[in-house]
Amino acid sequence: MTPDWKLLAGLTGDDLQMALLTEADAILEGEPGPEEDRLLLTMPEPLRAMWIINWLDYEVCQGSLLAYFFNSHGRHAPLAAALLRRISAHRMADVVAKATASYERTSAEDLSQLTDRYWQAAKDDNWCSKLDAYLGEQVRLLAG
Repeated sequence: MTPDWKLLAGLTGDDLQMALLTEADAILEGEPGPEEDRLLLTMPEPLRAMWIINWLDYEVCQGSLLAYFFNSHGRHAPLAAALLRRISAHRMADVVAKATASYERTSAEDLSQLTDRYWQAAKDDNWCSKLDAYLGEQVRLLAG
């Protein structure tokens, strides 16, 4: 089912984010990892972006970058870093990229320290406002 992009274009901020996340979750619900990954790459940008950034934010809020990487959604860290760059949250993207490299070396201590840097970068980048602007722009493009 295709989202009603014109209806979504009338939403802003948290309302738009929640609507996009609901749509993305409906597509990916119950899918195993490989199928989830395949479907994720076929989703329209605003749905994919919201889903990727939601899982990053959720996991880090719940337990740090360590939780993000030890849970299955950490496999999307390169996509999350690329998305953060697209919305001009470059400091956050740099931290996520460094965390990815640290995780690959299995250094939990590095991930703990990087979580502090992540939160400072989030504040410095004002990423929430940038994400809202990006999602709104992408939805308006699809709405025509």
